[in-house]
Amino acid sequence: MTVYMAKIAEQAERYDEMVTFVKEAIQVNGSLSTEERNLLSTSFKNVVGAHRNSLRIIYSVLAREKEKENEAQVNIVERYKEKIEEELYAICDDLLNLLNERLIPVAKEAEEKVFCYKM
Repeated sequence: MTVYMAKIAEQAERYDEMVTFVKEAIQVNGSLSTEERNLLSTSFKNVVGAHRNSLRIIYSVLAREKEKENEAQVNIVERYKEKIEEELYAICDDLLNLLNERLIPVAKEAEEKVFCYKM
């Protein structure tokens, strides 16, 4: 059921929820099928990609505000940038913990191990 929900979340472009469903599948199954590994990769790729895109925009806004020498706005944008960076670090830590604590230890096939190390 969680795999099905992950596919629906993907179609709806709700990647945060897709991550949650794939993580639930890992808790239930312990390891992932090829299809589930692809869902894991897609979900995290899109969540991380959205945050990276947000940071690109924020860096642009920050540069523009610095050119205007608008210190109040620069401080606001800096804080917002830090918030997004912290979210991105948390997402990456979450994935690394998932790989190191749940997936790599139970990976038996070479294909599973390669997938985990490539992530």
